[in-house]
Amino acid sequence: MAYQISATKLQTYHRCPQAYQFRYELGLKNNAFFGSAALGTALHQTLALVYGNWHYQEPLPRMDWMLDCWRQRSTSLSPAQAEDGKQILETYYQNFIASKTAIHKPLAVEGKIQASLQVASLEFALTGRYDRLDYLDDGLELIDYKSTRISQAILC
Repeated sequence: MAYQISATKLQTYHRCPQAYQFRYELGLKNNAFFGSAALGTALHQTLALVYGNWHYQEPLPRMDWMLDCWRQRSTSLSPAQAEDGKQILETYYQNFIASKTAIHKPLAVEGKIQASLQVASLEFALTGRYDRLDYLDDGLELIDYKSTRISQAILC
């Protein structure tokens, strides 16, 4: 039987082995520690909508259009979560969209990757999800958005 690993599991273990044990070995998934799944989901859905539905006839989408996408995906959030998400998206826009001359249509949005790896007599099943897959001049770039604001130093 293959041992299941993913980029998220590896990052969690690298950041804090105790957090890895609590979450993946013991199955503890306390939202107070791991953050709000609803906010993260809404942010991911918004960016999937932005990159998937942008017409790419102009170099950059406008911030107000991105916020319209946010309003469509944040209806189930509390007002505080909706405001937090809006601020996160505004920061994202400034850092990753407004600072460019143009954005290019990704090859794919919101997908899954699977592979297997044999090391000596151990078999690993590698699984993961990507948020965006971009084609670059020198290859592919796999984008994985991270939306947590919770410090994991509590356990480490």
